[in-house]
Amino acid sequence: MDPSQLRPFNSYGAPEWLSRGYYADVEFRCRDCHEEHTWTAEAQKWYFEVAKGVVWGQASRCRTCAAVERARKAEARRVWAEGLAKKRARQGEEG
Repeated sequence: MDPSQLRPFNSYGAPEWLSRGYYADVEFRCRDCHEEHTWTAEAQKWYFEVAKGVVWGQASRCRTCAAVERARKAEARRVWAEGLAKKRARQGEEG
């Protein structure tokens, strides 16, 4: 663990893993499929030090459900952008 790689945070305390000085596997229940999964120490290191995630963050979805959620959001953004383009085209025709 390299604390210098963490996203800056302003807090009176530190997460347990930071005080401990190393990451440890954490069990969690996926918010979508409700199954038990493990957030590995390696995945935590990537999240906190590479992706610069919030130090108080924690896994809430398994990989499968997270991929489904990313695809859902991407589709929602696509539909929104398409609707916005149509709206602007209509406004251009009227103006």
